[in-house]
Amino acid sequence: MWLAGTYSRRGFGRTAKTAISKAITLALNKVQVRFNAAELGSISVSRYPGFQIAKVIIHARQVQQQASLGLVDEMSIRQFPARQVFQAPGAAI
Repeated sequence: MWLAGTYSRRGFGRTAKTAISKAITLALNKVQVRFNAAELGSISVSRYPGFQIAKVIIHARQVQQQASLGLVDEMSIRQFPARQVFQAPGAAI
């Protein structure tokens, strides 16, 4: 599993459930497409007369079996030409 980014968003609604749901949706929409999972870090709810505000923090994750991130498609691999060895005429290797 690889750590990526942290995303924090706020949502509001008449109930805590609605506010939390909106905040989670906003945070998940910010996670890049190449990550396949997210971990919920924290939720806090502030109550006001008539509405509530929720703040959520999520952490993007990449869950996979290999050890590398496998970003070969996103980066170019540069190949260097083979090193040529020059020798002076009559010199032994």
